[in-house]
Amino acid sequence: MYAYREYIHPYIILALYCCHVYLGVELVLAITAVPVRAILGLDLEPQFNEPYLATSLQDFWGRRWNLMVTSILRPTVYHPVRRISTRILGSRWAKPLAILTTFLVSGLMHEPLEVAQAGFGAVDGGVCGSHRRVVVFSTGD
Repeated sequence: MYAYREYIHPYIILALYCCHVYLGVELVLAITAVPVRAILGLDLEPQFNEPYLATSLQDFWGRRWNLMVTSILRPTVYHPVRRISTRILGSRWAKPLAILTTFLVSGLMHEPLEVAQAGFGAVDGGVCGSHRRVVVFSTGD
């Protein structure tokens, strides 16, 4: 299918690529879970919660995609940074800074040798943080 990219609309290619990544990771995790269950008798926690139903970037990254990383980064990076930065910067800037820092650490965790990945984490964190600011200002939350 990817050999015919020039004949297919870019949005369709993007959708196919997203499905490809999701199904590939889901398949690898399902295949890994079978021997873990058979040998160790353990059930692995699900890594995804229907990410295709996400209603926002915040919903996608925080509640639906790679839940193990979320469950590690939230108590170890997000909450401490938010708590410390609230005292220093105030509550208005604490949450966006905590989001940005969490995505930066996530990028560093994913590919320690790839500086570009950390950049992606910072950019994505900035987008999610600014999205949160827009939602707060528009809804008054």
